[in-house]
Amino acid sequence: MTQFFKFFLESHKTLVSYKFTAAEWRLYLYLSALDPFGDEYVELPNTQTILSECELKKSNFYIAMARLQELNLFDFQDKGFHYRNLQMDDGTKLESSPKSWKRFKNSGREIGIESKILESESKKLESESKILEKTIYTEDQTSQTSSARE
Repeated sequence: MTQFFKFFLESHKTLVSYKFTAAEWRLYLYLSALDPFGDEYVELPNTQTILSECELKKSNFYIAMARLQELNLFDFQDKGFHYRNLQMDDGTKLESSPKSWKRFKNSGREIGIESKILESESKKLESESKILEKTIYTEDQTSQTSSARE
């Protein structure tokens, strides 16, 4: 079944003046074919379908979608997103999650212990730094006294 819809010269001039990116043109034409008349809201196919049919990256899809809405060419109504948790209930991680997340399984306790260790190391370094400063100051004073005598 072939669908046709009118495309007016004024619309063409206006669209050309927007200087669309390739992604914006692809999405505009795809959406126009799905809803040529704009008389009611149409449910979008799932994002993966649009990405593959328009040959778009996900980031370009959302940027193009925002631009088309910004130009008042389309109005998108968000009906929610789907998500998945990358951490299972038993504390194990799915393969796609970073390995470094594992150490935060008991994060409160581990971070508290780590913080105390860092504080104690910091205090040690401060005291060593003060001792070093005193030593340098004393050596500097001694060398100035020696050179003044000569």
